[in-house]
Amino acid sequence: MCVVQDEVLLLFMLVVQCVAGLPVMALMKLCGVAYALLFVFGFGISVSVAFAPHLRWCCSSFKYFINEYGICLFWMTHLALLSLSSYTLYIFLIPFVKSDNFMTFCVKHKLYSNLTKTGCDSLQGTLCLYALSLVSLTIANLASSYLLLLGSRITRRIWSDVPHELLKNDGTA
Repeated sequence: MCVVQDEVLLLFMLVVQCVAGLPVMALMKLCGVAYALLFVFGFGISVSVAFAPHLRWCCSSFKYFINEYGICLFWMTHLALLSLSSYTLYIFLIPFVKSDNFMTFCVKHKLYSNLTKTGCDSLQGTLCLYALSLVSLTIANLASSYLLLLGSRITRRIWSDVPHELLKNDGTA
């Protein structure tokens, strides 16, 4: 029962990570593309790490590959997502603290190279959108951090029992 709850929570946090990371994808150039690609890869590897032990048809052949390399890929992917959302939050947080005018800050610090064509323009004078982006990026960071903890916990608990379960279940098949 606890395992199912953890897996459902993992999927929920992946969705939160994606939705909260929308400002990265929408407002950043290369970082936004990297975030989107990493999320797709991270979603796949996260589902593999969490659910593969329960899929008996693939578990016997791929269990060691997923166990040894899957968790490493999971960690690297979600650390990269955490870094990208932290970098974006840092870029947005500085003008929020130091300047009332995001457009002036953009021009002064040459952020046009990092932001999309409408990145600075869409945030200019739109305090609601700007504040929403800050909140969203903070949530993305928290989701990424929690996914790192949750994924490790799920992987450690599930994979510690897999060899015994396979021996018991596959002996009768």
